[in-house]
Amino acid sequence: MVATLDANHDGVIDAAEINNASEALKSLDKNADGKLTGAELRRPRPARPASAATTPRAMQKRPSVEGSEAKRRN
Repeated sequence: MVATLDANHDGVIDAAEINNASEALKSLDKNADGKLTGAELRRPRPARPASAATTPRAMQKRPSVEGSEAKRRN
């Protein structure tokens, strides 16, 4: 919400930004009902890269107990 009010992105909400707060807050009201809900105030989750969302990760094969035992004997 602070980012919405801080129009010049200097990390400070100055008098001009306070005067414009009503209009800035209206920009957060996605359904234009005159109310800000928690859902409207929450930031959206970052999108996952398309490759990560569609490409399954290959499973790594765990060494068997017998294989580990045989290696130790040699």
